[in-house]
Amino acid sequence: MIWDMRSVRPALYVWDVVFICWFLLESCYFPVYTHALGFMSKIALAGLYVVLRLSTPTYTLVNILGWSASAALSILSGHGYLQYGGAVSSNNLYFTITGPYSNPAIMAGLMALLLSFLCGMLLFKVVKGRCRHVFLFAIVFALPVFILLDARAAWLAYLVGTGYLVYRRYLTPYKCRGMHLMLMLVGMFCVIGAGAWGLYQKRTASADGRLLVWKIAWGMVQEKPLFGHGAQGFASQYMHHQARYFEQERPMDERLLAGNNVLAYNEPLRIAVEYGLIGLSGYLATVSFLLWGFRPQVPMGYVLKGVLLAFLAYGLFSYPQQQYAMLAWMTVIWSAACGLPGQKALTTAMPIIAVPVQRLALGLLLLAGLSAILHLHRRYAMLHVLLKGRVKDTAEVKDFLGRNMAYLAGDQLYLSWYGRELYQTGQYADCIALLKRWVPKMPHSDHYILWGDCLRETGDLEGAESRYRYATRMVPSRQAARGRLAMLYKVQGRDAEGMALARQVLEEPVKVYGFDTYELHRSLRESFDIN
Repeated sequence: MIWDMRSVRPALYVWDVVFICWFLLESCYFPVYTHALGFMSKIALAGLYVVLRLSTPTYTLVNILGWSASAALSILSGHGYLQYGGAVSSNNLYFTITGPYSNPAIMAGLMALLLSFLCGMLLFKVVKGRCRHVFLFAIVFALPVFILLDARAAWLAYLVGTGYLVYRRYLTPYKCRGMHLMLMLVGMFCVIGAGAWGLYQKRTASADGRLLVWKIAWGMVQEKPLFGHGAQGFASQYMHHQARYFEQERPMDERLLAGNNVLAYNEPLRIAVEYGLIGLSGYLATVSFLLWGFRPQVPMGYVLKGVLLAFLAYGLFSYPQQQYAMLAWMTVIWSAACGLPGQKALTTAMPIIAVPVQRLALGLLLLAGLSAILHLHRRYAMLHVLLKGRVKDTAEVKDFLGRNMAYLAGDQLYLSWYGRELYQTGQYADCIALLKRWVPKMPHSDHYILWGDCLRETGDLEGAESRYRYATRMVPSRQAARGRLAMLYKVQGRDAEGMALARQVLEEPVKVYGFDTYELHRSLRESFDIN
């Protein structure tokens, strides 16, 4: 047995306080911004954590975690092999392997945590017998897919987590116990630094794009340094700050790198933007607790700490907060670490929930969650049908989109589709009302272009010009707004300005050339008689 849990009774620990603070900040701050499905997902994580914390942990839990991790890793890897071989299509046009997700970074991040956990189970001999063979097979089976995903942040996270486990298992200088922490910190920073530099050299354009995001985000921190912009404040404010940044003349490299972005690619920076120095202090206190305060006394403790360090390393260069599967796995890891022996309780022990009560609570939680998910699924299923163009009745489309705004209002895809439907059916006033309500909270250059189109149709040419200019500042490399601006100048009789802008659009290098770009260039050539 890894540790004797029969004498351990649930109590309130530092781990619980950290989880409660995270839940309150992410779910209850600025609820008007919250996507309905996203809010329910946070409730599900809280329910999972409570059930795990108030249940009686046993050695069986260790086996469940190990078998679950190996099964999940094998399923993800199998999906990846099928996509790589062409048997299953990828969910992204630009990547061969994405698994069940839309981006390979999500799949790779989750695989990094699962690999770190299983490697720790093997290194510290937490399990024996056939379990070790199954876990080893899952690791070997997954590594080729993990490499093919080409996700730098996930690679680095795996190196940090596994490096810590190898150090604690084989390289710990037992005669110099006072140096443990120093060696771990120096080693971790060396691995992160060397890995970050090497991975930067691998894809410099992508890395430079993140550096631009961090540069602009730092200005957001300086604007509201103490309390920040609130939960989801980065997603709702970043594009406005990027537009403000490009009001001045910037290098062409930066103009090409900028895009519609809602991700910070760095958790400490995101927290500083959204919660200010107060929130960042809480994050750093949590990191300090993991490094200094969390001192495992059993082998399983080292395994869990390795996974937690991998998660922290991944958050320095990616967006784990947006990856629900990763959050669910870390919720389980966090609750398991809280039950380890040697943890100092903040309160007296609480009674353990009886098994029948546990089952009843879990059953009610599952039923409530399933009911809510089915409730939302009906709306998303209909939205999917609309996106596929299977419903041609304009009145039916408008009725559905209007009735379900309360449920889908936090969904960027829904708002874009609803706005386009209103515009295409000539309901310009309704479209403008929708954009005025939601665009300031969910800024996107395409939304400002649509806003400008509506104003142009209603005769407000000055307002349309303002929206097109703002969309151009948000994403300078996008040609759609400038193309419309050139056409607007022609309508206003400003032919010279329109011709100059049209030539600029036609002659400059295009970041991504598609059908929309082709149509735009054709329209500009015809309108300004440019060969």
